[in-house]
Amino acid sequence: MKKNIVILILSFVFASKLYSQSPSIPYDNDYYNKIHNLEVESGGFTNYFHSSVNPITRLDLSNFLRDSVFSSKLGNDKRVKYLLSDNVLFDENTKLKPKNRTFYKFENSMFHFKDTLYVLSINPILNIGIGEDFQNHQKTSYNTRGLEVYGSIYRKISFYSYLTDNIVLPLNFVNDYVKKNGVYPTASLTKGLGNGAYNFLQARGYISINPIKPIFLQFGHDRNFIGDGYRSFIMSDFGKEFLFGKLNFHAHKINYLFLGGQMINNSRRSERDFTFDKKYIAYHQLSINATKRLNFSFFETVVFSRTDTNGNNSGFDFSYANPVIFYRSVEHGLNSSDNAMLGLTYKFIPAKSVLVYGQFVLDEFKLDELIARKGWYANKYAIQTGIKWIKPLKIENLWLQGEYNLVRPYTFMHFKKSQSFVHYNSPVGHPLGANFKEVILTANYYLGQKISINMTLIKYLKGLDKDTMNWGGDIVNKVYTTAVSLYGNKIGQGMATNVTVFDLVISYSVYHNLYIDLNYINRNSNSQLSTENTRTNAVLIGIRYNIARPRMLF
Repeated sequence: MKKNIVILILSFVFASKLYSQSPSIPYDNDYYNKIHNLEVESGGFTNYFHSSVNPITRLDLSNFLRDSVFSSKLGNDKRVKYLLSDNVLFDENTKLKPKNRTFYKFENSMFHFKDTLYVLSINPILNIGIGEDFQNHQKTSYNTRGLEVYGSIYRKISFYSYLTDNIVLPLNFVNDYVKKNGVYPTASLTKGLGNGAYNFLQARGYISINPIKPIFLQFGHDRNFIGDGYRSFIMSDFGKEFLFGKLNFHAHKINYLFLGGQMINNSRRSERDFTFDKKYIAYHQLSINATKRLNFSFFETVVFSRTDTNGNNSGFDFSYANPVIFYRSVEHGLNSSDNAMLGLTYKFIPAKSVLVYGQFVLDEFKLDELIARKGWYANKYAIQTGIKWIKPLKIENLWLQGEYNLVRPYTFMHFKKSQSFVHYNSPVGHPLGANFKEVILTANYYLGQKISINMTLIKYLKGLDKDTMNWGGDIVNKVYTTAVSLYGNKIGQGMATNVTVFDLVISYSVYHNLYIDLNYINRNSNSQLSTENTRTNAVLIGIRYNIARPRMLF
């Protein structure tokens, strides 16, 4: 039966008229901010381009720049020139000609091959740096080497592959995270090398097709980022990538996303079995460009596991595979206790070069308990609101961002640990999990063509647990049925911990996607839990090529 289904799918794919296709652009906060800011400056949202669902394809970006950005008189902007140059292999209107040499015919690709049938690009990946935490008199370093390969076949089927080997001697607060959760952020299995260093591999890859023009299909192993903010409650770039299948449908002002994925519970079935239990996620989101300046979307997601008491896993529950059905009704029909959540996102352009955005996630609540305002433990929700101001006071090359995040205690937890919103012992969304409130301020300035300056200030209050007590913040290791109290719950309860993080990065562009980074990090944590009273005061310098700068600010 399974063989017949595979044959049927392949027959459909190769017999159908497929449409132009390109690989997606790996998520990089700095890179995608260029795109989002240009979208705002161009005057509004374009019907065929929904930038809140990331990553986006190289072809879609090129078309957006050509159609929308150029028409808004931003065509000579250096950000536009950079983005077009970075996606030249899939820009159908490019006037750039390859240089007559074996390597770097185009500056964005070490080796490339392009004709009417195939497109192939191969690039090295490098991120090497050293530094010192002067507060704790400790060395820090990172060493990432790897390769990325991407392209398309007949311009109808696209592919992407990424593999890196990483050795990291982290700062003290990152090392504390590894010791607590057993994994390095963005990684899975982490090998200790002694002296506080860790080694891990990262592999990502996928294939994509367009069987009919409005439908985009993708299958692979990667991360997805949903939203417009510095953080995302839904899916973010903090945790490890996961196996997924994606269907994206676009028609005029509407974009519909269905994603089904396999995640890891990170608990072994027995002392002798080193295989981790699997769990699953189903997600769909309807995004609508209501007006040229207003976009909003509705989403719902369910996390579920199908491992019985004997350790047998029945796999993905195809009751959730229907991409247009309400998961709450499916959950009720199955008489299941799966972890379903719903919510909305929005973004609005109230004035020229200003974007207001946000997210709201509703995990669980009772209306009468919410109205009573008695702090019932199962009123679980998360709220994000933020603003971006591009070229404030007409200052060229500057943009500012402010963001506020609030998550109630026990949000994203479940009474089954295997069904919390966690993958490989890291939150799927916000790195702080739950039971916190946070303010983020960022400023970005480009000095000439080569130098960029990024400053980020983060302040948050989070309630931590002491011993086995569960105050609602540790979504990785706790379940909400062990809550300390049914009532009187509030954000920051437990061991109140105030953290301030200041991050300054000065980057010099040596060549296309080749940067020298000078990084200063100051982090102070003041907590009622004595072990959490830590300080970091570090300077790092490194060289980075074809890779996003990792964000370890939490």
